[in-house]
Amino acid sequence: KLVRAATWLLIVGVATGILAANFGLLAFYTVPAHTDEAHQLMYWHLSTAAGSLVLFAWVATVRWYRRNTRLSSSSRVIGVVAAGVLTVAGYLGGRI
Repeated sequence: KLVRAATWLLIVGVATGILAANFGLLAFYTVPAHTDEAHQLMYWHLSTAAGSLVLFAWVATVRWYRRNTRLSSSSRVIGVVAAGVLTVAGYLGGRI
């Protein structure tokens, strides 16, 4: 079923997001001196990436517990918002 596959992909995405966050924190604390602009971008990148991870984790949790029912409109909207926030985080990470 596609719904089951989508649920597992969300769960795996959140798990790999947590792994990426750990490496991001390692980089945050070990990167040598950098410009003020890069420093500001790092905080924005950290905030947006963490925000998207929380939103995706919420959607994955809702999908897991309600896997036998249709996904609500609010969960769909939150998923789209999370994707948008993740896009911004990726852009900021590329700028750094």
